[in-house]
Amino acid sequence: MWRPVLGGRVILAATACLLVSIRSGAAGPGDQAIRAVTLEEAVASADRAPQLTAARAGEQAAEAGVRVARALPDPEVSMTTNSINARESISLLQPLPWPARGPRIEAATADFRTAGRSRDAARASARQALRVAWFALAAAEERAQAAADRETRARRNADAIAALFAEGRVARLEVVRADAETALARSDRTSFDEALRTAGITLATLMGLEPAAAVTTGGAHPAPEAEGAFEESVTRAREASPDVRLQVAVADAAASRLRLARRLRIPSLGLSAGAEFNDPTQEGTNRFVGLSVAIPIAGPAAAAVAQGERDQQTALVERERREAALAAESAWGRSRAARLRYEAIDRQVLPAARQTADLTRLAYQEGKVDVFRLLDAERLLSEAAVDRADAYEAWGAAHADLLRATAQDGP
Repeated sequence: MWRPVLGGRVILAATACLLVSIRSGAAGPGDQAIRAVTLEEAVASADRAPQLTAARAGEQAAEAGVRVARALPDPEVSMTTNSINARESISLLQPLPWPARGPRIEAATADFRTAGRSRDAARASARQALRVAWFALAAAEERAQAAADRETRARRNADAIAALFAEGRVARLEVVRADAETALARSDRTSFDEALRTAGITLATLMGLEPAAAVTTGGAHPAPEAEGAFEESVTRAREASPDVRLQVAVADAAASRLRLARRLRIPSLGLSAGAEFNDPTQEGTNRFVGLSVAIPIAGPAAAAVAQGERDQQTALVERERREAALAAESAWGRSRAARLRYEAIDRQVLPAARQTADLTRLAYQEGKVDVFRLLDAERLLSEAAVDRADAYEAWGAAHADLLRATAQDGP
């Protein structure tokens, strides 16, 4: 279930904050326009990630390895001559691919499948990082907007209190306190604007945009949604996690290499043919055909090594399953906690804080409360907005982790 959680006013104001912060650091006629990036666009840019490009290249190399395994072994050609007589000879040795051709193709095919799983894991990691960066930018925009609103309210209060002081209706203590609150609000806004700029640069870098590119979030912001059944998420993570599938493929490839190593303990054969000519002791050319046998002396030791590697990779499968289950459990819990916190702040705390600030301002104007109560109410409103942004960012990061752990963040 998706619905907008940030209004157009918030997005436009946050965009303006980002533009101001960028221009303050490097103003000039060549500044680029801000680009609005939706969550779908950010996640889709994972296909251009360097790690995914490298994984695709590895997959192509593994596919070529299958063709190599299907090909005949390289032939060997030898030519000899003698220093005393004129006898010369030439021979050709063609090793036969049997008896290990089938296991060799099987091992190469297993490596190809492993490369495919490695590509899937790289894509999942890239999409997770981009999703986290997008939610971080969305939260930074909301925090920057909250800081801007707080500074506006602080300045308005300070101006009103200064006017009252000029009329002799309030003490100087209230003026000093209001000015201090304005300075604090200004410093907080500066910090949040810088954090907003950093979050935008982070997302732009992960998307592969130009270093000077300025981005802001666009489109509807997804509202925190329910996590689904806990047991179902953990079970799915144990079987479908990209890391688990990759390790299963690695274990299968190790088992294929073990079968190949065991087959290579059998002696392999080769056909040889050649001719001897210019022999002064005989007439014509002497032709010969032979059969060669390669005895695998190191075959048993190589098989023992392959068996150890197979056992190691098989044991690591269970480790990956446990880690995937732990990742799903942790992400599920963090996602639920952040969602509940966000909903409580959005539906109860923030409206109550906004109403409290308005009522306290009216009470101060009527002389029923002092300036400290007014500033406390204003600060509570700002902190509630920041807390909501923090909860939204925490939910986005946990949700991204849960999607990756359960293999539900597909392309």
